[in-house]
Amino acid sequence: MSSPADLGCLAEAMTPTVSQGWAARDADGELVTRPMRHFEVFFSNLTALVEVPKFAILGSALLELEQPVNFDDLARRIVTAWKCLTLRYPLLRMRCTSDMAYEYRAEVSQASIDAWAQQTVQILSRDTDEALTIDDVVTLNNALSDRPQPDKDDNWAQLRSVVQGRRFALTIRISHNIVDAGSVTILINELLTLLANGPVEPPWGSKPVKAQQLSRLPVAMGDLVPEPDASEKMSAMALKAAYMRARNQCARKLPEAKTPFGKTGHGLVCLDERHSSMLLRFARANGITVSALLHAAVVFRSALTEGIEKLERRGIYQSEIPVDPRAALPSSRCVGLYAVAVPIELPLHESLKLWQDSNGNLATAVLHLARAGMENIYGPVRSLEHRRRLALNHAVLSDAIDGAVRDGFLE
Repeated sequence: MSSPADLGCLAEAMTPTVSQGWAARDADGELVTRPMRHFEVFFSNLTALVEVPKFAILGSALLELEQPVNFDDLARRIVTAWKCLTLRYPLLRMRCTSDMAYEYRAEVSQASIDAWAQQTVQILSRDTDEALTIDDVVTLNNALSDRPQPDKDDNWAQLRSVVQGRRFALTIRISHNIVDAGSVTILINELLTLLANGPVEPPWGSKPVKAQQLSRLPVAMGDLVPEPDASEKMSAMALKAAYMRARNQCARKLPEAKTPFGKTGHGLVCLDERHSSMLLRFARANGITVSALLHAAVVFRSALTEGIEKLERRGIYQSEIPVDPRAALPSSRCVGLYAVAVPIELPLHESLKLWQDSNGNLATAVLHLARAGMENIYGPVRSLEHRRRLALNHAVLSDAIDGAVRDGFLE
């Protein structure tokens, strides 16, 4: 599995707050609930998931527990969580596979291992309904390692090697009809939050969400929407409303921003019905919210306009920057430069290199721009007015970056 560092902007989104733990019996047989001290998620290569639409390993939840895991309770949590998500996103046609794997890892001192193992043996010897049995351990370990069932003499060795540690890894495999980074981010985050909080009734009720209801959901949450069909017009209307909100919010801080809606412009989001599905797919494929994408477009609009004017005055616009920015990118990423401006002061090949270095991820590209500073777009600050405009743009950009960090899409 890839480490969170390998996934950049998606890593921080995958550490939800945990307030409860799993129920288990202590050495005296009393049923207790121990809080989890660590809750973190590791992902496999998300870009590869797009190429494997039928079946994919989405991630692993790494739990550090104070007590042995109550597998019955864990199973109930998993089933309930999947039911909740299926109700929430019926269009995904999700299903939970039966080959889930569990593993204990020994990552503590030998003295702690011996003491904890002795306590586990006492629990097992009571043969209570809630206790973890040796057969459970061996069966689950075999499911993970895919090796033959050991002899009974090896059971205690399996118990020591598998159950002695305090770290518990859960590998989740699901199969659905939409596998992309945006879907994975939302689904895994919600699934693990549900697992952490235990069996709950879905707050949105027991009825499936209809396509017509999606327009009522907050776009800022990066809601998954159906593939383009009869609801495409509805999606375009929802995007239009979100774009207008983003534009108005930024316009209050940056009156100079020129952000007309619905007109084709260099680097401006085009939100007619024909382009809405492209924008939605782009946002999902890059693991960012539609809100973050729209805010980025608004933030860079004035910078892009000024950059184009500079290049036009220099007479080099046609030679270095194509009239249609989409022509510079592969078809799968074409809406990227169309939706948000790359540094216009950079030659085209350097702009594309920045995009490629970001692995085509818009959120990562925006983060790179923020770290490089707005002067990469505006050039040297030559006047007080220029400095004031630079400060305003930087403030708005900072707000957009903070929002993306808050949504969990940037580090």
